[in-house]
Amino acid sequence: MVNCGSSSLKLAVVESKSGERVIEALAERLFTPKASMEIRSQEMGETRIGLSDADHGQAFEVFATHLAAEQELNGRIIAVSHRVVHGGEYFHCPVLVDEDVLQKIEVCSGLAPLHNPANLQGIHAARKRFPGLPQVAVFDTAFHQTLPETAYLYAIPYGLYEQQQLRRYGFHGTSHHYLMLEAARRLGQAVEKMNLLTVHLGNGRCQPWRAKRRLVDPSSREAALFSRRALRQRENKVGLRTRRPVIWEPSTEQQRACEVVA
Repeated sequence: MVNCGSSSLKLAVVESKSGERVIEALAERLFTPKASMEIRSQEMGETRIGLSDADHGQAFEVFATHLAAEQELNGRIIAVSHRVVHGGEYFHCPVLVDEDVLQKIEVCSGLAPLHNPANLQGIHAARKRFPGLPQVAVFDTAFHQTLPETAYLYAIPYGLYEQQQLRRYGFHGTSHHYLMLEAARRLGQAVEKMNLLTVHLGNGRCQPWRAKRRLVDPSSREAALFSRRALRQRENKVGLRTRRPVIWEPSTEQQRACEVVA
């Protein structure tokens, strides 16, 4: 599992059946002289490594080299998953990484300039180190793709949405998806029969309403404006009344590959 932040890198090798973390690493202060990585392994204990001025790709390579020393563990890795912050309106589920997916992640970098370029560095480094393994991208924004127009449009000129994709997307979707499933499990209820308010606490806190497995409305710091004005502008434009976001659909082969990895 690879999670590239703007100046950090989180990595973990996870048992697919139990969810147990066999080895995990955290690299912080990347791009600075004080950059370092801490690796924790069940077999080799805790290791701290200096990474002066390293970027995400170089930090990943250090982790992969350490991983290679644990030969039995290294041979059991069957896939690499990547957390990607922004998938725009293209992605609504995890996808198998190919050149088309990489190009769309690059396109969305303008919407997440601190994160998507870092996410791409992690993907490129993993593909280079593990060329024979499937690489899967999981998008923070995918969870929120069921938002209705009244929730995702801002009260700003509609042209800003058309030309610059300025809209509400919703973030921390992987966290909210986990909270939804865990709440259903603990309450002993089917997800599709529950109305939930999930809360992600942190620097980017967000509170989306989820009604019967469909996202209704997220509440986050950047979403203070109502969207009725933008919706009226959309309805008044000729030829735009039926316009819907273009959601990228994975091919049958990609869906099958993701199912195998899952």
